[in-house]
Amino acid sequence: MATGKTSPAKNEVDEIETVTFTVNIRGKEVELTAPASLDDAPMDAGLAFEDEKYMKAFSIMLGPSQMQKLRNAGARSAEFGGTIMNTWSDATGLGED
Repeated sequence: MATGKTSPAKNEVDEIETVTFTVNIRGKEVELTAPASLDDAPMDAGLAFEDEKYMKAFSIMLGPSQMQKLRNAGARSAEFGGTIMNTWSDATGLGED
């Protein structure tokens, strides 16, 4: 799904501000681009994360057109909170131990 291995530190050194990753939603491949870290996200996304509104924060990070792509693919809340956010986390290197 995500292309290549990365880490938050490598992204910062390489000055990578966004990551592109692909998720499978109900058999449809959807390519998304999002900030490589919360630091690079719009301020409203950070505020939503602080309020523990993770789905809202991530939808702000994706923006309206990418959210529409997910709606068109039939994404549900469980996929958004699981598959989509986890794939982004893997793409940024945040999901590594």
